Amino acid sequence: MLSSEERSGAPRVLVDEPGIAQWLHAGFELVLHKDEIEGYYLNVSAPQPRVFVLWRMENEMALPIEVTLSSEEAARWADGGHSVDGVAIPPELFAWVGAHVEANYRPQPQQRFKRRSFSKDRA
Repeated sequence: MLSSEERSGAPRVLVDEPGIAQWLHAGFELVLHKDEIEGYYLNVSAPQPRVFVLWRMENEMALPIEVTLSSEEAARWADGGHSVDGVAIPPELFAWVGAHVEANYRPQPQQRFKRRSFSKDRA
């Protein structure tokens, strides 16, 4: 369980070695949205499920802005030119989003498209 300081969102150094620094930025809220169920399904069924982090550089430091469990939302962020990375999903989050996907995901039937005729004899 996180302490109140960790939940407050105050950044905390986890690793500070030559060439590498890791920070914990707690306090982000993950909310599951009905219209993102496909993105959650794609994430939990991937070989390496992720928590996706939207971040930006500020004073030579990468700062997280938002987090999501939807691979489709993360792809939209990246397509919009934002910096997005993924980190391994903790087991308790995987269980939570996995249960949500099992209860709510229904694959959409594939739509069949009628081929158009390209012959000259069209009426």
